[in-house]
Amino acid sequence: MLNRLNETRSFAYDHVRAVAKRLRDARDAYEEAKARHHKLGSQSEETRELADKIKRLDENMDELIRRIATAENEITVWKADLHTVSAEVGNLREELARLEPEQRRIAIADRAARAVEAIIEQLKPVTSQRLEEHVTNHFRAIADKRFRDGRIKFSHDGEPHLLFASGEKALLSSMSGFERRSFGIAFSLALAEITRRRVPLIIDTPLGNADSQYRPRTLDALRKFDCDQVIILTHDREVTPDLLAHIQSHVCQTFLVEFVEAEKRSIVHPNQFFFQP
Repeated sequence: MLNRLNETRSFAYDHVRAVAKRLRDARDAYEEAKARHHKLGSQSEETRELADKIKRLDENMDELIRRIATAENEITVWKADLHTVSAEVGNLREELARLEPEQRRIAIADRAARAVEAIIEQLKPVTSQRLEEHVTNHFRAIADKRFRDGRIKFSHDGEPHLLFASGEKALLSSMSGFERRSFGIAFSLALAEITRRRVPLIIDTPLGNADSQYRPRTLDALRKFDCDQVIILTHDREVTPDLLAHIQSHVCQTFLVEFVEAEKRSIVHPNQFFFQP
């Protein structure tokens, strides 16, 4: 149990360092964008785009600062909890020394169960917040740009929704099929990140009936995701030759599944696709 707590504290430190690095990178990008902004003398289209970028970087920096402060507070709380649990373990050892072997096993199981339950309850809000952050990052990378300022939120007694900077809420179930599919992919990627389980990720027809801008965004998100294997199931009109060429360097193998009507069965052709790249 102490090892588990130490691993949790170590992960928190790593998280703070990672957030601090992103903060430094954001500040550097902000200063660079700010210097470029001052050099521009007219309100051209490039100037307006740069101003928008500065605004977004400023918002990201504020968000990173807030996350660092939150992480520091969480570490302080975990340290206090660890100290309390350590004291409990010391008392437990003293009590066990006075018990018979059978009684020791029963006492250890009971005390350990209570300690684990208390820690789990304390970690639930932190885990939920991390899941929201990871899902939001992946959703913004895939979904349409009009949803870029929204954050995915999970309600305790309701369905997931998108919370915009203006305070407006939008239920994911009320959005288009593209956005719902984007959320599903983002949620899968977020779970893989948080659990750190490097298992094959299978996505069924992620590009079905999608527009020309959505498709490359989705493939880019899957191509850049740190996973050992991503298996994409597609129909013949989903991945065009241009899209396949765009991700060809990350494609390990292709299979063409052909249904033979006369034989009422499917035949799998390795190293083939709907078209030859």
